[in-house]
Amino acid sequence: MDYNEQQKINEEQFKEIIKATRPDIWAIMDTLDKTHVNWKVIWKIIYAIHNISENTKYGQVNVLIENNIVRFVRGEHADKLNEPVLLLPEEELAPPLTDDNDLTKIV
Repeated sequence: MDYNEQQKINEEQFKEIIKATRPDIWAIMDTLDKTHVNWKVIWKIIYAIHNISENTKYGQVNVLIENNIVRFVRGEHADKLNEPVLLLPEEELAPPLTDDNDLTKIV
């Protein structure tokens, strides 16, 4: 058996170990192998998602690609409001503070 054959056997055994012990890593590794997407791009996207989840918990990740080159991975944090843009005159006064609408608890 030559070096290349042994290397191929080792790689297959390694993949089987990863698949059995860390299916999450195997799924990412298998997808990268099949698609040839640059792992550095995926790494930055994962961190952008993580940073949003650690901060405001709301936002989006944008990937700007120009001519097959990833220029930016932007994680944009946002504050979730779910409030109307305009208030009717009777709605303009703030309701009395209760535990449900305590402004000090808004993150």
